[in-house]
Amino acid sequence: MITTYKTITSPTQAEFKDKGSRFIAFAYPIRTLADVKKYLDPLKEEHHKA
Repeated sequence: MITTYKTITSPTQAEFKDKGSRFIAFAYPIRTLADVKKYLDPLKEEHHKA
């Protein structure tokens, strides 16, 4: 049995504001564990209070 997955093809970002709060979502096409680190480290620096 072959397992297939659908995934996104390019990075995307969304923002939602409600009652004075701001929620930011990021989605990235990930293929390897190195990809996770590549995207996650800069986000941690940029949004260090999140």
